[in-house]
Amino acid sequence: MSDIGDWFRSIPAITRYWFAATVAVPLIGKLGIISPAYFFLWPEAFLYRFQIWRPFTATFYFPVGPGTGFLYLVNLYFLYQYSTRLEAGAFDGRPADYLFMLLFNWICIVLHILTSFAVADDSSNHVSTLRLGPAEQRPDCIILVWNTI
Repeated sequence: MSDIGDWFRSIPAITRYWFAATVAVPLIGKLGIISPAYFFLWPEAFLYRFQIWRPFTATFYFPVGPGTGFLYLVNLYFLYQYSTRLEAGAFDGRPADYLFMLLFNWICIVLHILTSFAVADDSSNHVSTLRLGPAEQRPDCIILVWNTI
């Protein structure tokens, strides 16, 4: 058990908290502690019923079920790989810059969802934006893009 703890503590700080929240929030919904309906970003609920938690929970929620389990694991893999690579590479020693980039991406995704009036969980979208960092730094590198639709 110490190996998992050591591995988890070796993840850079921002990625560690994001990874933990991306595991914990779907688990809370799956166990029925909080209804998963409260985790989605519904523009009507956010704008007209003042449910201000929805953009935050939608960032970490992924609807895990029999048909989406593998996609969830791929999403976690991409989150770990690309976020660790960015935080320990391009943003090494500059966690505020990395957090600003994540915040800017998150605001853009949330505004897009709110203006399109689509019901969404933006977990996959936010992780997908992380692939742009390594692609910008090494244009000759092949970046996998399956999982983005």
